[in-house]
This record gives sequence, C-alpha cells and structure tokens, in this order.
Amino acid sequence: MSEVTHIPNPVEAADDHDPAKEEELFDMQREAPAVLTQDKMFSLEKAIEADREGVCRRPALTVLTKPGKHLLDEIGNDAELAAAESAQILQALGPYTERLQSLLDMLLKSEAWLMVALATREDMNELLAPAEVPERPNA
Repeated sequence: MSEVTHIPNPVEAADDHDPAKEEELFDMQREAPAVLTQDKMFSLEKAIEADREGVCRRPALTVLTKPGKHLLDEIGNDAELAAAESAQILQALGPYTERLQSLLDMLLKSEAWLMVALATREDMNELLAPAEVPERPNA
C-alpha cells in the first residue's frame, strides 16, 4: 500500500475557529492529488475480500485469549511451540500490521477529505445529523 500524505484533522482545525487554518485545509485539499488509482482501489478491495492479508490475524488474536503468565509458561516450557508457532506469528504480524496501518491511514484521509468537502456546505450539520428511522409497528 502506498504511503498516505498527511492532511490535518479538519475537526481540530474547526474547533480552533481559525479561518486561516480552515482556508489552509481547503487549499491543501484543492491541490492534493488522488491517493489511489481506480485499479489500485479495486486491487486493494479484492485483497481485503479474499482475506489474503490476514492469515496471521486469528493466531495473533488467540494469543490475547491467554493470561500473560500462561503464555509465558507455555512458550517458555515448550521450545517447539516457541519456535514453530510463536515465531511464525510474530514474523507475519509486523508486515500485516504495517498493511493495516496503511489502510487505516487511507481511511482516515478519506474521512478528513469528506469532512473538509462537507464543510463547504451551510447545511453540513444537518447532513451529518443521524437520520431518524421510524419505528416499525409490531407485526
């Protein structure tokens, strides 16, 4: 995944009520290039849907289901487990978390861009207010 250019959080800038900062955000967004091509976006979506990226997720989360002492004892007393499973999980986890962080960065950038774009509208607050859904009558 590509590195994502940082855009300041528009919510923080809006809280400052500094028109210069707010205008700077608009200028930054106006000049910002697209982060992804459509081909890259579809490729990323396919990889997420196929879950090729997360083969170490379940084993890593399983580690968190054990108390710390139990995990220390289990790994410390079983060299086979430590070498075969824990080391493999640990080795796969670094690149996986980097990819997840990159995806998170892109999603946060998308959120910031949408917030800046919506801030150009006078009805922004109404658009962001949760829509009221009528309750269904009991059947």
